[in-house]
Amino acid sequence: MNKIEKCRLMIVATLKELTDLNVEAISELVLSIPIQTYKKGTVLLNQGDKPDMSYYLLMGLFVSMCVMSMVKKSLLIFI
Repeated sequence: MNKIEKCRLMIVATLKELTDLNVEAISELVLSIPIQTYKKGTVLLNQGDKPDMSYYLLMGLFVSMCVMSMVKKSLLIFI
């Protein structure tokens, strides 16, 4: 089972708990959701960019860095 299949199973399990939809409807919905994998170090958005989609972390590590001036940097890591 690859990472995308694992993610789809995680979404199905979550939706089973949160909705009254039957398994067939949930499976159809989940198959329509685009799931992408990104290599370590991939920059999804730069400061000031307007996103054209939503990102949801299903596996891995998310790092956000905000540069406030040439001297000061803030680093947030979400696991």
